[in-house]
Amino acid sequence: MSGRLSTLSLQFLPTSKVEAASAEWALAREGGTTKLVIAPKAGAEAALAGFEGDRSDGILVGPTSPGNAAALQRETEVEQPLARA
Repeated sequence: MSGRLSTLSLQFLPTSKVEAASAEWALAREGGTTKLVIAPKAGAEAALAGFEGDRSDGILVGPTSPGNAAALQRETEVEQPLARA
């Protein structure tokens, strides 16, 4: 794992890391639960808007909640597959 996420002492799920122009996202285990971890890139702190969780040193650690899932989908612009006729 590269970038700011690699500096954290969390147990990241290996295949969960996503990197975009504005931030890095990953899932991590903390205290027996899975958390969403977001590290915005320099100047892209607005990427945290709409997410819930605790912020420290510009990094957000939050729950894997429906609200965070929706915010992540908006932020990463995940495309939905088209139904085939």
